[in-house]
Amino acid sequence: MDLSILERELFAGTLFRHIRDTNTTRHLFLKSMGDMIEWLRHCHGLTYQNKHSNMLISPTLFNPTLGDKSRGRENAVITWGIWLDIDDGDMPYHAFAKMFAGKTMVIYNTASSTNNTRYRVFMPTTGYMMAETYDSICKQIIKVVQSNGYCSPRQRKRGSAKPCHGIDPTKLSVENMMYLPCKPMDGSDGFFQVFDGDPINPTLWVQNNILPIDMPPPVLIAVPDESPMTEDHSYATVFFDRLVAAIGDVVLGRNCGLYRASLHGFAMASAGLLDTWMVETRLEQAAFAAGLEKREIGPTIRSGRYNSKNQIGRYLGWAAHGNAAA
Repeated sequence: MDLSILERELFAGTLFRHIRDTNTTRHLFLKSMGDMIEWLRHCHGLTYQNKHSNMLISPTLFNPTLGDKSRGRENAVITWGIWLDIDDGDMPYHAFAKMFAGKTMVIYNTASSTNNTRYRVFMPTTGYMMAETYDSICKQIIKVVQSNGYCSPRQRKRGSAKPCHGIDPTKLSVENMMYLPCKPMDGSDGFFQVFDGDPINPTLWVQNNILPIDMPPPVLIAVPDESPMTEDHSYATVFFDRLVAAIGDVVLGRNCGLYRASLHGFAMASAGLLDTWMVETRLEQAAFAAGLEKREIGPTIRSGRYNSKNQIGRYLGWAAHGNAAA
């Protein structure tokens, strides 16, 4: 997967024909955030027989070779922009926009309704994010909304008397999809509102997190995506060498490379393919050499190590083929 195109064009999402579509190759590349807004406006003028005829978008660039699925969370490479599905609530879209005054956003009707409490929100970001950062920003948005007097759909079911915000909690992960804008099924014009301002800056939202969650900085670097062969232990070492070398191969930042090297390095160590102390030492040395600050290095490595448990299974297969730790 060649990420060099990200230096020239904006990755705006992956398109899907239906909710079960697993083809992750329909990438949407544009020149700017403004082009994205105008493209969404164009989509809003289209008419379909039913909402299922419309295409869906995910904000994520997927690598189908990672994990057991092709568009699952573990396949996520980078994500751009925040998408929210707001339905079955009491929060008018102008109330939501007011809470985030000064932020660029697009709000549009659903295909089946023109009710101003049922809508989709797109909020562009200044840069690409990893899955954890996307999660954190979504949770912070919900925190702000709830601090303005709204309860969650779950709290409503439990009897809360507060108005419900209607933000769908099942659509807050990077692998989820949203239907693109279109004209409503009732034949009306619906609504498509653009609120001017600044895009969300993921770095600032992480640094000023209003939730007690320690997140790695949301930046991206070019990383190797080729999986080494499993017949020889040396390939595990070579693969880790490439991950470590990529920490300094800057495209848009370096922390993402450190996180990925930590994620896979500690997974290979847990599978008995590498020495844990060696992995940690090399990560720290490479991070310092790449110019990362000490306050960034520790949390990023810890985050990768914690999440490495989800990757161990793929490397246990290598060990079964005769690999052994050095």
